Amino acid sequence: MYIYLENELVIPTENIIIIIDYIHLKNTCNNDFYNNEIKNKKLINLALEEEKSVVITDSEIYITSYA
Repeated sequence: MYIYLENELVIPTENIIIIIDYIHLKNTCNNDFYNNEIKNKKLINLALEEEKSVVITDSEIYITSYA
Protein backbone atom coordinates (compact mmCIF):
# COMPACT_ATOMS: atom_id res chain seq x y z
CA MET A 1 0.00 0.00 0.00
CA TYR A 2 1.12 3.57 -0.64
CA ILE A 3 0.42 6.98 0.85
CA TYR A 4 0.20 10.21 -1.11
CA LEU A 5 2.03 12.99 0.68
CA GLU A 6 2.05 16.08 -1.52
CA ASN A 7 3.47 17.41 -4.80
CA GLU A 8 2.89 14.09 -6.59
CA LEU A 9 5.00 12.25 -4.02
CA VAL A 10 3.89 8.73 -3.09
CA ILE A 11 5.73 6.53 -0.59
CA PRO A 12 5.24 2.89 0.48
CA THR A 13 3.50 2.53 3.82
CA GLU A 14 5.92 -0.18 4.96
CA ASN A 15 8.65 2.50 5.11
CA ILE A 16 6.67 4.72 7.50
CA ILE A 17 7.77 4.65 11.12
CA ILE A 18 5.47 7.36 12.53
CA ILE A 19 3.15 10.17 11.49
CA ILE A 20 2.81 13.01 14.01
CA ASP A 21 1.59 16.58 14.22
CA TYR A 22 4.27 19.12 13.40
CA ILE A 23 3.59 21.00 16.63
CA HIS A 24 4.51 17.89 18.65
CA LEU A 25 7.77 17.43 16.79
CA LYS A 26 8.82 21.00 17.54
CA ASN A 27 7.84 20.69 21.22
CA THR A 28 10.80 21.12 23.58
CA CYS A 29 10.17 17.65 25.04
CA ASN A 30 11.02 16.14 21.65
CA ASN A 31 14.15 18.16 20.87
CA ASP A 32 16.51 15.23 21.43
CA PHE A 33 14.44 12.95 19.21
CA TYR A 34 14.17 15.58 16.46
CA ASN A 35 17.88 16.41 16.51
CA ASN A 36 18.83 12.74 16.39
CA GLU A 37 16.51 12.05 13.46
CA ILE A 38 17.79 15.06 11.50
CA LYS A 39 21.37 13.79 11.82
CA ASN A 40 20.51 10.45 10.25
CA LYS A 41 17.79 11.26 7.73
CA LYS A 42 17.08 13.60 4.85
CA LEU A 43 14.59 16.37 5.67
CA ILE A 44 12.07 17.13 2.92
CA ASN A 45 9.70 20.01 3.56
CA LEU A 46 6.73 19.77 1.18
CA ALA A 47 4.68 22.45 2.95
CA LEU A 48 6.73 25.60 3.22
CA GLU A 49 5.18 27.80 5.93
CA GLU A 50 2.08 25.56 6.24
CA GLU A 51 3.58 22.68 8.23
CA LYS A 52 0.98 20.46 9.89
CA SER A 53 2.18 16.85 9.80
CA VAL A 54 5.47 14.99 9.87
CA VAL A 55 5.97 11.59 8.26
CA ILE A 56 9.12 9.82 9.41
CA THR A 57 10.35 6.92 7.29
CA ASP A 58 13.43 4.74 7.35
CA SER A 59 15.54 7.30 5.50
CA GLU A 60 13.57 10.56 5.20
CA ILE A 61 11.51 13.01 7.22
CA TYR A 62 8.66 14.56 5.26
CA ILE A 63 6.87 17.69 6.44
CA THR A 64 3.44 18.13 4.86
CA SER A 65 0.52 20.54 5.01
CA TYR A 66 -2.01 17.74 5.56
CA ALA A 67 -3.64 17.53 8.95
